Amino acid sequence: MKSKGLFILAICAIAAVLLVAGCTDTGSKTTETKDTLSFGYQPSTHQVAYMVAKEKAGGQPTLPPLRHHQD
Repeated sequence: MKSKGLFILAICAIAAVLLVAGCTDTGSKTTETKDTLSFGYQPSTHQVAYMVAKEKAGGQPTLPPLRHHQD
């Protein structure tokens, strides 16, 4: 029973150290402003096989229409 309490105490201490470790100052005193905000996105490519097959079919109605999955 004592070892279980000691184990939980050790886990809590490690978690506390890890949480506080990110709260330190980097020592850099320069204030820098950024003029641009950049972000990216991952395009959805799960329907690419359908679109390629449709292009290769040459407009012939060999494929059913593309439908979105609805629950």
